[in-house]
Amino acid sequence: MRLKFCYLLFLLVFGLFFLTSCAKTQIEQIPSQTIPQLPHDLNEEQVDEASEVKRVNPLTIREGHFQSIYGWLDQETILWSYEQAGTYYLSTHQLFSNESTIIFTTSAPIVDVIVHPDREKILIHTSPHTYGAEIFIIDVKGDMDYSTEIESHELAFEWSDTDDSKLLITAFNADWSYKVYSVNTTTKQLTERNHLQPFMKWYGDQTVIEQRWEENGLSFFAPLWKTPLADQQSSALLLENVYHFDVFSDYLMAITVPDNDQTKIEYHFYNQSMEELGTRAVPNLTQFSDWLIPHYDYRVSDHQFFTFIPQKHGSVDMYNDGFALIQLDLDDLSETVVSDQLENKPIRCAPEGELCLYGYQLEELLHLESGKIESIVNNEKSEASN
Repeated sequence: MRLKFCYLLFLLVFGLFFLTSCAKTQIEQIPSQTIPQLPHDLNEEQVDEASEVKRVNPLTIREGHFQSIYGWLDQETILWSYEQAGTYYLSTHQLFSNESTIIFTTSAPIVDVIVHPDREKILIHTSPHTYGAEIFIIDVKGDMDYSTEIESHELAFEWSDTDDSKLLITAFNADWSYKVYSVNTTTKQLTERNHLQPFMKWYGDQTVIEQRWEENGLSFFAPLWKTPLADQQSSALLLENVYHFDVFSDYLMAITVPDNDQTKIEYHFYNQSMEELGTRAVPNLTQFSDWLIPHYDYRVSDHQFFTFIPQKHGSVDMYNDGFALIQLDLDDLSETVVSDQLENKPIRCAPEGELCLYGYQLEELLHLESGKIESIVNNEKSEASN
């Protein structure tokens, strides 16, 4: 479509292509059970009953079987997956009590898992073959709520923050043509939405915000439109010349690159009335022919935005001066520097408290108050490799 659009798709493919396989998915809804493959005996040093400080119990699993951590079910429980003898398991893990419980199994590789913001439903995307995808929505106990199959090369999801029965799916073909579907898990309806662009964001129950690119344009900037889910006729223009955007509950974030200083990117935050609440300009890093968007996260409970900021402008390929992790309160735009020397890696913060998952597989735990980072995955070598 456009250079910017193709670049986003390239990143999507690079991160997911190795998980596809020709295995046929076999779903088995099993009762919740403690994982037998993951023994983790605590010693006296790990458990000090006299201490009031909670100690984190990491996952312990044989080397090569861990897949990924996906997010939080509450402020102490994470969701993760692993592979064992050709079967893929999705499990919960309580960081402090060390309980791990399997809630889903499949014989097809797990491509992605999304936890709904209300922490009551979980979306699972598996890939039984190269041009097919299976989608399952379960509750936190593993009971099936919805499932469907979509022929596609890649999928992108947008789940309504306010209604976990509403989902938008973009199905890309190998030539990057696409179809957008809306899903209602209550009525079990899958409806094609030909008027919507990929990578849209929900904005209320019946509308989305989409970035409309010129069909044959090469620009990295495009306007934002607010569009009803049902049709495009009453769309409203919101902003021009936006590089990247996202929606966090009651806030819209738009990222721009100022014409008069292309060594910076600007974060703009708006309320639902499109009143600008504030702007934060930071140094940027160039990559290929555009600019890096550092990883970020948003904590709904207290309206905290987290992102990484490079120490200075430069090129991604040459830059090695580290990043500052900042915490921005969107209610008053007050800012806290969590740490001034971190790597730009994915981050996902607990719904409450001071813990965040950190790392390319979210395999580390970042303490916001101290800046301390600890691994929460222990890979044990098998006897054969000793």
